[in-house]
Amino acid sequence: GGEASGSGSGSDGAMSTWSLCVAHRKSLITVTSFATCLTVLRVSRQLLLPLAAVDAQLSIDQIGAITAASYLADFVMFPFAGLLMDGKGRKFASAASTLGYGIGFLILTFAKTGGAPILYIGGIALGAGNGLSSGLVMTLGSDIAPAHKQQRSHFLAIYKTLADFGSFLGAVVPGAIAGFSSITIACLSMAAWALLAILFVAFCMHETREPHGDSHAAGEAVGAGAARKRGGAKG
Repeated sequence: GGEASGSGSGSDGAMSTWSLCVAHRKSLITVTSFATCLTVLRVSRQLLLPLAAVDAQLSIDQIGAITAASYLADFVMFPFAGLLMDGKGRKFASAASTLGYGIGFLILTFAKTGGAPILYIGGIALGAGNGLSSGLVMTLGSDIAPAHKQQRSHFLAIYKTLADFGSFLGAVVPGAIAGFSSITIACLSMAAWALLAILFVAFCMHETREPHGDSHAAGEAVGAGAARKRGGAKG
């Protein structure tokens, strides 16, 4: 759960929205910032992949096939998202999925000269990155949310609202860049965005998954406490 889950709460664990944000400010600032960056990349993929194909003067059938290939890669990779998050940790999964986006957008910068083959490769890379990020935003939010039921629901509402701001940015930012310069520059900008997100994960975001050893130890402690209570009741 998140830090200071009980601070500033009453007997029923209720906290104001502001108090909840202040109590969990570190997690909200770091994890939510990455979640917003990831959402920007997700929306940018939906916008820039078909636009790059149009810019490369491909036919409607080719654009449809490239989009389908990207979503197929998404479908194939999403089962591995949970395995990656639980096996390697949330930071590793965050970096790996964001790397997929970065590679994909970087490849799309060559779409105008490379044509359909480049777009297929870039689209598949973007789909793989998106698939590996499946469930990541809500998993990170669940990791840092306080344990108390009421606080947890309020915290996740705040977290998801802030993270979803990336949906707005993901449509406006690359669209504005493409309008003022070109689709190629917009793709390059999103590749740079992904790189910055990876660096942010590496140096600013903490691992939110609890170590298995800690969970096991906590389970043993709970079991020992229950055994003592039973022993006391018998006595």
